[in-house]
Amino acid sequence: MPTPNVFSSRAGAAPRRLADFLRQHRDEIFGDWERAVRELRAARNLEHPALIDHLPTFLNEVCLYLEQLHAGEAASPPRSAPRLHAVERLELGFDLEDVVAEYAILRGSIVQLLARKGAVADHALELPPMHEAIDRAIGYSVARYTAARERTLRALDRISEAALDRADLLRLLDSLMVVVNETLESVDAVKILLREGELLVVRAAAGREARAESGASMKMGEGFEGGIAATRKPCSLTSTQGSAVEVGSVPPTPQTLALYGVPLFHHDEVIGVATMGSFTAHDFSDEDKLLFRTMASRATAVIVQTQLFERERQTQAKLIQQREQVEAERRRLEQILQQMPVGVVIAGSNGELSFVNDRLQQIFGSVPDGVAPAALLSKATTRADGSPYAPGARPIERAVSGETVKDEETLLTRDDGEMRSLLIQSAPLRTASGERSGGVATVLDVTERKHEEDELRAAVSFRDRIMGVLSHDLRNPLSVISTAAQLLLRDQEIGPTSARTVGRVASAAQRIERMIRDLLDYTRTRAGRGIPLAPHPADLLTLCRQFLDSMELVYPDRKLVLLAEGDCTGNWDADRLLQVISNLVSNALAYSSKPSPVTLRLRDEGAVVALEVHNQGPPIPDAMVPHLFEAFRRGGENAPEGLGLGLYIVEQLVEAHGGAIEVRSTE
Repeated sequence: MPTPNVFSSRAGAAPRRLADFLRQHRDEIFGDWERAVRELRAARNLEHPALIDHLPTFLNEVCLYLEQLHAGEAASPPRSAPRLHAVERLELGFDLEDVVAEYAILRGSIVQLLARKGAVADHALELPPMHEAIDRAIGYSVARYTAARERTLRALDRISEAALDRADLLRLLDSLMVVVNETLESVDAVKILLREGELLVVRAAAGREARAESGASMKMGEGFEGGIAATRKPCSLTSTQGSAVEVGSVPPTPQTLALYGVPLFHHDEVIGVATMGSFTAHDFSDEDKLLFRTMASRATAVIVQTQLFERERQTQAKLIQQREQVEAERRRLEQILQQMPVGVVIAGSNGELSFVNDRLQQIFGSVPDGVAPAALLSKATTRADGSPYAPGARPIERAVSGETVKDEETLLTRDDGEMRSLLIQSAPLRTASGERSGGVATVLDVTERKHEEDELRAAVSFRDRIMGVLSHDLRNPLSVISTAAQLLLRDQEIGPTSARTVGRVASAAQRIERMIRDLLDYTRTRAGRGIPLAPHPADLLTLCRQFLDSMELVYPDRKLVLLAEGDCTGNWDADRLLQVISNLVSNALAYSSKPSPVTLRLRDEGAVVALEVHNQGPPIPDAMVPHLFEAFRRGGENAPEGLGLGLYIVEQLVEAHGGAIEVRSTE
């Protein structure tokens, strides 16, 4: 302890003591000091409060120290503020040289101010103790800075070692808990809470009741830890009476006497909170808090790296799983394409074939080893007429270019010389974004079907020719039979029995004549020549009356009704219209019961005359209606004998007259 000194000053000097001078000119001293300290690298960007730190407290303690010496009291140079200042400067990244330089600059600022004020001689006796206080402060700072740095470096090394084995986040956090517990002797419990949305979840805990706390959660802003996350600032809770601290809705263990927590930042975002508690100490030292903050900062970086590593590992696992699923789907699709009864070929965006199924190769015949699948569609096919394809005009090539091809016939000459007919459809392939990625084509071998169609076409043509020949050649002998029958019926000497027989012959001849006429008309329409007409002025009402009069003789037990409205004359082929009326009325009589009437209705509609034939038979099934006017269609098992050409000939005759026909059938 320094020997007390009694200082005196010259008469009239003001102020009398150095302590008074330092307090009076404190702002000037620190103004000069701050301008000089800003030259240090670590101090350039610090805000004023952080830069000044504990130095004003230190200067006040120096003044108190000088006053105690002036009063002859025992005193010691200040040591608390320099030690705190050293710890704070270590956290801010100051080098030890910078910390020493700060005190040197403070000494220089005081001495220079004394010189400017002409007060050096007035305080010459007090300057040595002041220098001693500053020298002692430098020594305290150096010792505290060095010890704290070594302790911090050891802790950071241990954190780095723990980070080397970051197989998963929980193992890392457990390792960090051990490091903190073993580094800070006064710490009895440590927790790390990580942010998950708006919750803070305890992911690691060490100390008493650590297992009970693991997995617990709280909202942001709730309790001690939630408040730290919300305010983004460290927080300390202490007990001076020896009772446990109170922290709100989520208290620590009951034995906790001191609690300190810091937010964990990553890119200015709070990702969690770290806390430490003591069951024995009522407060943590500034050095312990600094060390805990430093360790938490380093641990945050390691935690973030581990989280990124885990997410990357999970992403890689998902990618591998997705690739396996895609590969499984590809194999499944390939199996489906292989089992399809048509040939399938897929080309990429460059036109190169990427897939050809077995059926396609069967269609094209054996493929020698070494022949690229592209040769299958590039050398052997021509258009249906035998002309070669222009470059880029084949269906698969057009599909790659974005064109859809439907039912295009091509010819294939296989290596064995066999000619095959193919039906090809192709379409472009596109990515999810709509960009073209290639094309796909299906190839159907229709050779056998084409042969069958050709044979059927030839058979139908042959049938039509035979029918035409027969119907034409049968007319002459049938005319002889019909004429002979009519002559016999006029003979007065023929008996009743013979007359009935000859009448049946005449009736049969008329039916055969109608069938022959229908066959001739059908043959003409099939040949594309149409039914010949000889139009002339005629009255449709008169034709209907004549026909119904003749039908009453044939069907004396049926009621035939004729209704007419307006003018029913026109320019028509009367014989052909009589054929239309005959077929429709005969059909109406055949498909209705004897007691029910058949009605013919004529109606003048200006440019046309409408003819309606109606009976009261059962409704025609809906499935049969679209096919009523097709050739050789008969009305079911109970239909009367005939060729099934009646309604077909009716439609042809009506259309030949420029008209139209339709059917309506309801209850």
